[in-house]
Amino acid sequence: DKKIEGDPNAEPVVVDPDLGTGDVIDPDKTYYEVDQQAEFIGGPAALTAFLEENLEYPEGPKSMGISGVVQVYFIVTIDGKVMDVSVLNSSGDKELDAEAVRVVRKCSNRFKPAKVKGKSVKAPCRIPITFDFEE
Repeated sequence: DKKIEGDPNAEPVVVDPDLGTGDVIDPDKTYYEVDQQAEFIGGPAALTAFLEENLEYPEGPKSMGISGVVQVYFIVTIDGKVMDVSVLNSSGDKELDAEAVRVVRKCSNRFKPAKVKGKSVKAPCRIPITFDFEE
């Protein structure tokens, strides 16, 4: 009997049997078509609560009666971190846009990653952030 030693320092390789080719799901590749979108832990209601709690309406636009919606685009990594946050559609006000980006950056580690064939993948996400006056 011959004993074959494995390398104790080898990087683990995740092989997806569904791919059939032994391809590795690439943690660095961004997947634009996914089976399941990345999602805020706790769902839409938890995201809304997080935004309401953390969003600060900038004084300048608020005092001038400026409201608007900022479409924020970002990537959710395989471990739920938020990266590459940017404004996809501007509210038309720089301060509102900057505040929306700041708050989305605070969401890091609060997302469940997107899935492809049951595996976590890096994927884009976008959320609208509305600045509106409380009635």
